[in-house]
Amino acid sequence: MTNAPLNDVSQFIRWFDENLKTIGRNDMPRWRELRKQAIKALETTGLPKPTDERWRNTDIAKQLSIPYEQHYEDFQIGLDVEKIFACEVPDLDTFLITMVNGWYAYRNSALRILPSGTIIGSMSRALRDAPELVEAHLGRYAKIEDNPFAALNTAFASDGIFIYVPDNTVVSKPIQMVNVVDHPENLFMQTRNLVIVGRNSHLELVHCDDSHNHTAGFTNSLTEVYIGENAGVDYYKMQNVNDHSTVLHSAWFNLERDARLNSFAISLNGGLIRNESFVTLNGTGADAN
Repeated sequence: MTNAPLNDVSQFIRWFDENLKTIGRNDMPRWRELRKQAIKALETTGLPKPTDERWRNTDIAKQLSIPYEQHYEDFQIGLDVEKIFACEVPDLDTFLITMVNGWYAYRNSALRILPSGTIIGSMSRALRDAPELVEAHLGRYAKIEDNPFAALNTAFASDGIFIYVPDNTVVSKPIQMVNVVDHPENLFMQTRNLVIVGRNSHLELVHCDDSHNHTAGFTNSLTEVYIGENAGVDYYKMQNVNDHSTVLHSAWFNLERDARLNSFAISLNGGLIRNESFVTLNGTGADAN
């Protein structure tokens, strides 16, 4: 665990060098190398400044100056997973998967297989137990060269949500990813999500950010979504966090031929919220809205 403000890139480099063995304990060789490339990219670009064109309307200097705790291993705080918040949408029936303070929360299994053959669960466990699925997509779509927070996430993220939908599969109800922050200290959390939707398949995905506390948490999350040929994804991003929270989220979508994406974002409350979407249309007939 480290505890300090975040406004010094050299500090991140030191933390990375000191904690890489713990951060990357489940890494494949390519992912370990990509982490090293990411920290070098961050060293080159530095953290965003208001003079940067893409960040001229987002000044995060105040948020970065706050001391935060950053944990490199899962830590338990005694929350009852069954009572954790789910997005309060009337009549919303979903498969629920939950992150608590940046780590996947579960009772029985870190990876679940739904009746359709869809796999949902912990990114960290998927790196260990399903490396062939992860290897084909993780880090293939997010660009770290000129995206400091994407580079930071790639360097440090240790857990997140993994979803795999096989070919020719329609998931029977939405999958709901809930990221909850509930801790007495200011936490800096970096979660990495990977969603793979096979050919001719369809997924409805509800992605929620929530906080149960009133501390100044900082979430830097990144989601990569692969949508195979003639597949479809309806993606709903919903956020309702406290007035002291900072949430930076980037979603990187890769659409193959005739793939379809509908993406929506609803931010109800928060201190500083920045959502970015990057879409690659990688075949004729691909369509994103």
